[in-house]
Amino acid sequence: MKKLCATCPYLLADWPDVLQVKDLQQILGVGRKEIYRLIRKGELPSVKVGKGYRVLKINVAEWLMENTLPVVKKLRI
Repeated sequence: MKKLCATCPYLLADWPDVLQVKDLQQILGVGRKEIYRLIRKGELPSVKVGKGYRVLKINVAEWLMENTLPVVKKLRI
């Protein structure tokens, strides 16, 4: 099991626990196609629900912490 980062629970505190593609677009500041690319490549773990995808907020927080510049990681957001 992966160890949770200390700041992950607070990183996206104002968002629901389960995020939709439209939420991810706002959080990451990218388009729909980029979100689907991340999901397709398995970079963002997701579950298909009907025609859409859902991603756990904790997975997004961890992905952000793992994929940010080292300077941002040192800030301890």
